[in-house]
Amino acid sequence: MASISSKKVFSENPTMSNRARRSKRLTSAALVFHDGKSSVECNILDISETGARLHLLETVWPPNEFILELMDGRAFLCETVRQEATIIGVAFLEALPERYLH
Repeated sequence: MASISSKKVFSENPTMSNRARRSKRLTSAALVFHDGKSSVECNILDISETGARLHLLETVWPPNEFILELMDGRAFLCETVRQEATIIGVAFLEALPERYLH
């Protein structure tokens, strides 16, 4: 997967916004919110340069924006774009510095 810059990572072209090539992968991650005071574990079902589809390990409605911490040390500021029960689609708003940990 290509690296994601620290600039906005979603396409400015509306026809491309949901067309990024997704890579299927099942790996652990965590949603972090409330200034690092709350977190929810999840599995990444698929991921692209613009966003991801996540399976939350508990039924919870996270805030609209949160930090997604991947097990490889990468972290992204995310926005929820859709949610059905424990499956959530997110758009990456910003890549955070490597090894960002709250």
